[in-house]
Amino acid sequence: MRAGRAHEQTPALLDRTRTLPAGLVVTVTWFLILLILLLVAGVVVWQFHREREAAHSKLRRLNAELYKLGLVIQATDNLVVVTNPDGATEWVNDAFVRCSGIPLEQAVGHNPGRLLQGPDTDPETVARIRTAVAARESFVEEILNYSVEGRPYWVSIEAHPILGDRERFLGFIAIETDVTERRAIEESLRRATETATNLAQEKAAFLATMSHEIRTPLNAVLGVTALLIGTALDEEQTEYVATAQHSGRLLLGLVNDILDFSALESDRLELESRAFALPETLYGVQSMFGPQAAGRGLVLTLTMGAGVPAQLLGDENRIQQVLVNLVGNGLKFTHHGGVAVDVTRTEDTDGAWLRFAVSDTGIGIPADRHERLFLPFTQVDPSTTRQYGGSGLGLSICRLLAQRLGGTLTMTSTVGEGSVFLFTIPLQVPVEPARPVPDVSAEPAADLSGLRVLLAEDEAINRMVALRMLARLGVEADVAVDGIEVLERVEDRTYDVIFMDVHMPRMDGLAATRAVRARLPEGEGPVIVALTANALQGDRERMLAAGMDAYQSKPVTVEALRTTLAAVVAGRNGVPAV
Repeated sequence: MRAGRAHEQTPALLDRTRTLPAGLVVTVTWFLILLILLLVAGVVVWQFHREREAAHSKLRRLNAELYKLGLVIQATDNLVVVTNPDGATEWVNDAFVRCSGIPLEQAVGHNPGRLLQGPDTDPETVARIRTAVAARESFVEEILNYSVEGRPYWVSIEAHPILGDRERFLGFIAIETDVTERRAIEESLRRATETATNLAQEKAAFLATMSHEIRTPLNAVLGVTALLIGTALDEEQTEYVATAQHSGRLLLGLVNDILDFSALESDRLELESRAFALPETLYGVQSMFGPQAAGRGLVLTLTMGAGVPAQLLGDENRIQQVLVNLVGNGLKFTHHGGVAVDVTRTEDTDGAWLRFAVSDTGIGIPADRHERLFLPFTQVDPSTTRQYGGSGLGLSICRLLAQRLGGTLTMTSTVGEGSVFLFTIPLQVPVEPARPVPDVSAEPAADLSGLRVLLAEDEAINRMVALRMLARLGVEADVAVDGIEVLERVEDRTYDVIFMDVHMPRMDGLAATRAVRARLPEGEGPVIVALTANALQGDRERMLAAGMDAYQSKPVTVEALRTTLAAVVAGRNGVPAV
């Protein structure tokens, strides 16, 4: 019976056994799926944990940096203001509180400008700041603010917009620097500059006035003594007149030195650049000092070395001025022997140079006094001034001129043996040679008696001197005492030459010159020569710009008048005028 029952149950068991592999497969499949899910979940959890730790680490680092930045912002002397998008203050640092006197809790929620601006705050600056803020643009401005106590202070503001995610505007951050002290220094420097400028202008005006006031009577002194020399005088009278003439010329030289030194010191001296013949320049120096040297038994030699071009480009007058001063000094301090000027050409890595070596066999200068000699108003010692005279400006002017010409002036000297001055300037050769200047003095004396001349001079003594000088040249001149009379004379008569003073009552010489040029057709007017005591740098250019044709500074000489009038005659006869 049991076997039968087992037999009966066996088919059912076999049926169940057939479904067991499928169940096992399903079970294994779900187990694998569960395992994979567990693995994925583990990886996700591990990755999440890792990212969270990285985020926490970054947050800790950012918090540390933010803490440091906060300390820096709090410790800095710069004022820091943070505003919201509406322009209201969100935060300020301690420096802002210290400077403005406004605590953080009172500043928050208020517009910074309304808290800080005062009566003297520049409205234009405020308007620019508001425009930049409205446009959400960075700006840099300096503005005057006021503290709670009413103390004004200047700040330099550098402001930038704060942008968040997706360029979302969050407000502004402004870094402000207190520049009150700097502004005060700048204002002080500005006032000092204005004061220096005013002093320079006053100095120039003073020099112009003093030059005019000294030259005006000096013109009379030298003019009258020059006229006296041409009259019948006995030996004693001739000596007196010669002494007065010599003293007047020394005074004139001192005035010229002071004017030159002032122009060089203030860098107002303008240099010319034109072609000239060096041999003629040296010949001029030789002609000036040759008779003086021969009269004292001294020898003056001027030589040009091989390679020195005869034609140069530069300011001939200033170069000759330095040579005249050096040669004159050499002769003044030399009792035996003489003075030699050697011109040579040298070259180095900076280019070609022209070197003038002026040597003498004079008293010499101690080594410890060499540089002192180039200081203004300085002599080797006081006894030198008493024995030899001089203002002590000559060598100072020479060194300044050498520097303005782009060169140098140095010296070597031995007491009792003599001195050597080396005057070196850049060598410049013109593309075209210098045009020869007609030498009117070398031509036969021109007949000046036919010239129609008008003398415009308000000062009676100078007028008398000029009329007597013209009379010696055979010229009878009409007279005008101011610019108004000049115009009246020009209306009544045609003149070849007008000698025009500048400082005259009612109408000065410049205005009169412009009026004459305006009234007469171009090319038909007279030659107008400035005859003036104005001899500062720029005076000549100013007078020529007014329409004058030539310039003659006082004191004037008979020879200067002769040369000018002869040039007018030469120009009238078709010869280029000097």
